[in-house]
Amino acid sequence: MTKTISGFVKRGASPFLFAILLIVSTGCLSPLARAQGTAASVAAPDLQTLVGPIALYPDDLVAVVLPASTYPVQIVEAARFLDQHETNRSLKPDPRWDDSVVALLNYPEVLRMMSANLNWTSSLGQAVLDSQADVMDAIQGFRARAYAAGNLRSDDRQTVTEESDGTIQILPVDPEVVYIPYYQPERVVVHEPVPVLHYYAHPFPLYYYPYPAGYSFSVNFFWGVTSAFSISWRTHLLDYCAPGYRGHPYYGRSYYAPYYVRRDFDDIGGRRGRLHVWRPHRQRAARPQPRIVSGPRHFSRDTIASRRRAAS
Repeated sequence: MTKTISGFVKRGASPFLFAILLIVSTGCLSPLARAQGTAASVAAPDLQTLVGPIALYPDDLVAVVLPASTYPVQIVEAARFLDQHETNRSLKPDPRWDDSVVALLNYPEVLRMMSANLNWTSSLGQAVLDSQADVMDAIQGFRARAYAAGNLRSDDRQTVTEESDGTIQILPVDPEVVYIPYYQPERVVVHEPVPVLHYYAHPFPLYYYPYPAGYSFSVNFFWGVTSAFSISWRTHLLDYCAPGYRGHPYYGRSYYAPYYVRRDFDDIGGRRGRLHVWRPHRQRAARPQPRIVSGPRHFSRDTIASRRRAAS
């Protein structure tokens, strides 16, 4: 029986990477993208349709899916890596991959969904490159509809919080793990008499959590990334910081080296203690850029507070 993931049918990826490059370079996008164009011209309801499959993921996961979607070729390579790793556990992630793609290795269902539905991934990536603000508004709009329909609520796996400005945040109950939901986007935004949002059975590790030596993971592998991506809903920015930044959720904590394939303690610009904002470039490869922040600006106050409460 074919299993659907967030409304997509799981299917195999193209066997040749040059075909992937052709899809991206020639603009062979999904029907939605061909009909509506880029994010600047897509109407809000259609953009909500585009982000719907990932809009109800926890904030930490959304924060890596968005930048990773701008690297569709790396997404396909990473999905193949997971398949090959099943028979060869000595394999290591490609050092050329973006940190967001490496982080997604810890969430195979999400990564394989993005690889199998490459037209959608490319469309999402283009929308992120065109306008982060519009994409974030669409995610919040979709969440608001699911919340109003009664299908997005706090439970024993995640905490759903509606801020005074209407922003809806989704954070894990246990800061050490992430539960990934799956659902049909068209059903989760309307009232249903039965639950329509479900979770994969086992929890997944949080890619930037400082796990101690000897930690018992619920999965057979972990590829840690010490730098953390986060969404600033108020400023409509994707933030990125190394653990050397005081606003990092686990600033000052020790990272057990063997667990982390990306250990960035001196951050992008070679200076510690700086927050970076992820900025799209014209090419389909975006890099985080440093920006000046005033006062004790943390990249996600609510996330940090949640982590520190759990650690105390």
